[in-house]
Amino acid sequence: MAFRKIKAKKYNGITEYYNPKSTDRETRALYISYRDEYGEPIKKKLLTLDKDEALTELNNIKANVTKLKRRLESDQRELQRSQNMKKLTLEQLANLYFDQRQTKENLKDKNKFSKRVIPILGTKVASKISHDDIQLLQNKLISMDYAPKTINDTIDKLRALYNVAIRKK
Repeated sequence: MAFRKIKAKKYNGITEYYNPKSTDRETRALYISYRDEYGEPIKKKLLTLDKDEALTELNNIKANVTKLKRRLESDQRELQRSQNMKKLTLEQLANLYFDQRQTKENLKDKNKFSKRVIPILGTKVASKISHDDIQLLQNKLISMDYAPKTINDTIDKLRALYNVAIRKK
């Protein structure tokens, strides 16, 4: 017994099982070949001898595998995203935020933020910063003799950073 591919391009992935010693070489069975969601090759014997039914079944299996792959990838991305959010420090989050901003004053704002906020809260995990930490930042900026307008501007920049981080998850 031997296998042969079907020559028509639309039947790619379908092979015929036949007896090469017989004179008419009739097809005994049809096999479909595909890769599962983990990339492993699979060869499956079909109960039908009709090529169009085999093609329909192969397309259905491939569609299911594609759906499963997408779901696995989205679950993996969501898991990675949640792990990163728990580990990102405020300094790393600020670098991501200021790198994606397109404003004219971006470099100036980044330097101000790095000078005022990063020395005080930069090493804290971004998702763990609380209202008490913001109050600590405000008190330290007051003790450094910054003007109230400067302190409010700094806290507004921190609020904007968090709003963008929440929107982009």
